[in-house]
Amino acid sequence: MRMVLAIVGASLAGASAVLADDATVASDSQAFLTPAPTTSFAPAAPQGEKGKGMHLGDWMLFPNIFVGASYDSNVYSTQTNPVSDIGLRLTPAITAVDDNGVHKTTLYANGDFYFYKSNPNADVVNGHVGVEHRWEAERDLVFQLNADVSRLTDTSTIGTVVNGATLRPTFYESYVASATVQKDFGNMFVKVGGKFLNDSYENTQTLLGTTVSASGRDFNYFAGLARLGYRVSPLFYIYSETIGNVTPYYNNPRFNSSGFKTVVGVGSDRVSLFQGEVYAGYQQQSYQSTAINTVDGAVVGAALNWFPLEYLKVSGSADESFGVTTIAQTGAPNGTSTYITTGQLKADYTLSQLWTAEVRGGLAHTTYFNTPRVDNAWTAGASLNFNLRNNIFLTVDNSFTDQISNFAGASYIRNISSVGLTYKY
Repeated sequence: MRMVLAIVGASLAGASAVLADDATVASDSQAFLTPAPTTSFAPAAPQGEKGKGMHLGDWMLFPNIFVGASYDSNVYSTQTNPVSDIGLRLTPAITAVDDNGVHKTTLYANGDFYFYKSNPNADVVNGHVGVEHRWEAERDLVFQLNADVSRLTDTSTIGTVVNGATLRPTFYESYVASATVQKDFGNMFVKVGGKFLNDSYENTQTLLGTTVSASGRDFNYFAGLARLGYRVSPLFYIYSETIGNVTPYYNNPRFNSSGFKTVVGVGSDRVSLFQGEVYAGYQQQSYQSTAINTVDGAVVGAALNWFPLEYLKVSGSADESFGVTTIAQTGAPNGTSTYITTGQLKADYTLSQLWTAEVRGGLAHTTYFNTPRVDNAWTAGASLNFNLRNNIFLTVDNSFTDQISNFAGASYIRNISSVGLTYKY
């Protein structure tokens, strides 16, 4: 499923289509069946420990909040007759850290809330609450435990049309728990772990008020990870990694599946100005549905950081994975599997003690098995922070999405701008 990680993630696919015969909202273009093979086999990372923080016993607390106005050029992400609106945006967050060297516990909670002036049906109330615990039992033996509960917007059904009416935003609750242990044997290291994820979708409505059930999209996800690596030198290591999964659906058994992704790669904790991994391998997913059967193929990807200047960091990632959609497609009336190639690039720059900036961009390319449909979702964005005084910042942010699809009604353009004040303790 979703590694609740930050990727340019599943294609922001909108679709004008009838639903498959189970009358459920489509889970369109979600790359969750075989997670990307990164070193962090864990749910969403907490908010960064920004600001000076405050002491509370053995804990350090890092609260921050953004309050501002927003403008959305296409609140329902429709291809025609877009509806624009202004509103209020709030992004509160707090991180608490207790680190004694052997044990490090991180608690976090954060939210991202949009309240529109004239379209309350498009309001967004999302957030994460979670915990991470790292136990360094020995210098060469490390345990990692993670748990995360979140409410998120299902971007995959944005713009979907049911019986002639556009769906309102669809939300789901995601429950994630994972554990890993890594043991070093000289230059060799072994890492094993497991992950459980449950996604439960809320029913939604069309803009005409018709309720649309999403019960057929609820599922569990079980995964296991094994990684074997060898440090060739202090600068480089090589590794082999396999992630296997089983994904049962509650009320839609034809999408039950199991599969694996196995890769080999080379990585570096830091060589010159670079850090990260590059990998290649093979992946396969087998579905209960005879219309889909088994899909497989090669996979290549990377997750890299570049530090060209002291105050400039450039991050990039790319991956290939399988997903599933329950939306009826030409040639696939009961839904089908998807193949998703994602890439993103982000630069963070501290211009001075007063100014910081971020620029980001990405692409999600999605093809649909047994159908001619192809989606390309281009994303771009930028944010700028100016320190007004002490811990108060003026923040300006803009996010742009342009989805281009050969499927009727699935293309759209959306621009969201925000301006306001950020407080970091």
